[in-house]
Amino acid sequence: MKTEQHETIADLPQNERYPYGVFKVGDKVHRNFYSDISPATVIEVKRNGREVTIRYDKFDLKEGQTPNFIKGGFAGHCTNQRELEYEISKDPKGEVTTYTLRKWRGRYVWTAKRTNPDGRMEIAQGWKAFHDYNF
Repeated sequence: MKTEQHETIADLPQNERYPYGVFKVGDKVHRNFYSDISPATVIEVKRNGREVTIRYDKFDLKEGQTPNFIKGGFAGHCTNQRELEYEISKDPKGEVTTYTLRKWRGRYVWTAKRTNPDGRMEIAQGWKAFHDYNF
């Protein structure tokens, strides 16, 4: 069985609904991990752009931002987590992880190296942060 060979990442087909990012060193990205989102910065690009190494950045609630919890049930419930805003800053000592671009369910996704693509942990363009207090 012959596999497709593409010279560069730009030669790979894009999915309009779920486009994959093309990254360069210094780009601000975020990791989606289930319902949480963590900001990071690209620190290395290899294999014609098909492998990127990122360093996770710090994020804290902005001053004056407080989660509003309602007591009850097993663990309570946060009612304002979608409105909370975060301060994001670079972390030179942050955790480093490598991601590779692989095909999953007919589309290309950025997945942590040495893990199977499954839609739970991917990276995308832009510096974003979110913590799901209800998970």
